[in-house]
Amino acid sequence: MANRFDQPMVYQIRVKGHLGCQWSDWFGGLTITPTDDGDTLLTGQVEDQAALHGLLRKVRDLGMALISAVRVDPPWANAIDDKQRIEEGERTMTTNEIHKGVYSMFEVSTFRLYLLRGMYVFMVVGLAIFKLGPAILHPENLSPQDGVIVSVLGAFALLAVLGIRYPLRMLPLLFFEFVWKLIWVLAFGVPLLLSGGLDPNVSFGGTETLTNCLLGVVLVPLVTPWGYVLEHYVKAPGDRWGRQVTVRPLPGDEPKLVP
Repeated sequence: MANRFDQPMVYQIRVKGHLGCQWSDWFGGLTITPTDDGDTLLTGQVEDQAALHGLLRKVRDLGMALISAVRVDPPWANAIDDKQRIEEGERTMTTNEIHKGVYSMFEVSTFRLYLLRGMYVFMVVGLAIFKLGPAILHPENLSPQDGVIVSVLGAFALLAVLGIRYPLRMLPLLFFEFVWKLIWVLAFGVPLLLSGGLDPNVSFGGTETLTNCLLGVVLVPLVTPWGYVLEHYVKAPGDRWGRQVTVRPLPGDEPKLVP
């Protein structure tokens, strides 16, 4: 009986960085799909294990970081069992994907994405109403130090608007929001509150700031997709330190890595 691993199978190889579609022929006709998180998916039928190892060697020769190589069910497999799920548009993870910890953007639930977008909207509206609006209407009341703070908050609000469109790409903005507010609460807010030195009448550094910081410290962890963060910010290999090595796949062609 033939070994099932020596029969043609569909594999999906994920590498760090973006590849142009002109590399498809060099990778044996695999479909090349750039992802929103900076990776590239190489998907297609692989004849046997020797062919798979040949593909992985080509990835190595390009100097690209290999994230995962998983075998996936081809579209024609299990057609009867999967008919209902296909009709409902439901995506099912294979066992290999679960074991490999593949956690991509399409595996962050729609509900979680809306939570993230709601958080960005909350940040934009809160800053516009309580900080930026009064500063724009009454600039004469701002000290030079307050002007610097308002400028930083304005930039923060603009970036949060971008987060409404790209909630996962702008996750570092939420990380910054959480970290700076946690530091301020622990280093300044709580000591001032305990000593009775927290001024309720100032716009920056008083009771209002403590309330806003506590909201951020509580809400950001609640909306963050921690599985996605673990895979893409903790387990994922870091960006290269040296120069990218490129290999020409065919004589006369000049494919390039997409920066």
